[in-house]
Amino acid sequence: MAVVSKLASGDVLMNPGTFRDAVTTLGPNFTVDAGLDNARLFDLAWDSRGAVGAIRSFQLPITGLGTSADGQSIVVMDDVALGELREALRGDEMAEFYVEWR
Repeated sequence: MAVVSKLASGDVLMNPGTFRDAVTTLGPNFTVDAGLDNARLFDLAWDSRGAVGAIRSFQLPITGLGTSADGQSIVVMDDVALGELREALRGDEMAEFYVEWR
């Protein structure tokens, strides 16, 4: 999460050179649609530079911790809440979901 926070910070998004360097370095590690090249990504970020303070994050809803069949510690997702998250995304109601589940 620290990397995402740093990338979404004003220090990166408001500095075209720093942002270009970040996109150039990280870009090869992602799979994206054919039309989403570095130039398009730069344009999208530049257009979104005023929204830095509006970005919110939250942990996906979980029911708790558990153990897998082979003995590994796992986080157990809350399937009901995950369904609500899907509906919130589809219905453009993330603000309401965020208030309820953050």
